[in-house]
Amino acid sequence: MKNRNAMQHIYIEKIEIGAYYTYDKKQNKVYDLKGMRHDFKQLVKKLKSK
Repeated sequence: MKNRNAMQHIYIEKIEIGAYYTYDKKQNKVYDLKGMRHDFKQLVKKLKSK
């Protein structure tokens, strides 16, 4: 009996995610990690539903 996993094809799809940021009073970038985390979770949920 052959290993079924050896017969699967693996494909790659490039997915881009935006990084939200603003500047503080000292002109340093401040990233919105909470917003990025939320968007990433939504993307994972969308990919799982396909």
